[in-house]
Amino acid sequence: MIYAKLLEIQKIGVNAEKDGKNPHFKSNYVTLDNLLNTILPLATANGLAITSFVENDKLVTKVVDTEDESSIESRFSIYHEDPQKIGSAITYAKRYNLGAIFNLVTEVDDDGNFSSGETTKVYNTPKNDLMDYIDRIKQCNDDNELKTIFTEAYKIFPTEKQRTWLTKVKDEAKERISDNQ
Repeated sequence: MIYAKLLEIQKIGVNAEKDGKNPHFKSNYVTLDNLLNTILPLATANGLAITSFVENDKLVTKVVDTEDESSIESRFSIYHEDPQKIGSAITYAKRYNLGAIFNLVTEVDDDGNFSSGETTKVYNTPKNDLMDYIDRIKQCNDDNELKTIFTEAYKIFPTEKQRTWLTKVKDEAKERISDNQ
């Protein structure tokens, strides 16, 4: 059942914004914080739990369906003597493991040029508009603003899953707004 839930998340069309900057390679990447902020609400809404742990010099990231306990995992080797380098490698590995499991691009796609020694041109992907609208809806402070943003988003995002997600966030925001009045 875990694959069906991952498919539901993929249907939403989520991309995490490349909010980190790598000055050495003059490229952007998705930070672990941003990746988790993007993935965790979707995973938990679909009954998926995420955990990471070190086992035999590998960081193992495991996603478990809480209903039937089926799971998927990704492993990333981490070899270092220095604790700070191990911590850095764990953060790096978590990003790659989560990106692999949820099929999200976390680095600039240079078409394999870097690994082949070719010079690279940096390609930036557009921001995830769906998550922008979700964030805007969550920050609404009055019903008119909420209605305007939700209506605009509802027109832009046509899939049932996207609209269901938008409606859920709108309903939560509306409840929060009415509680504060």
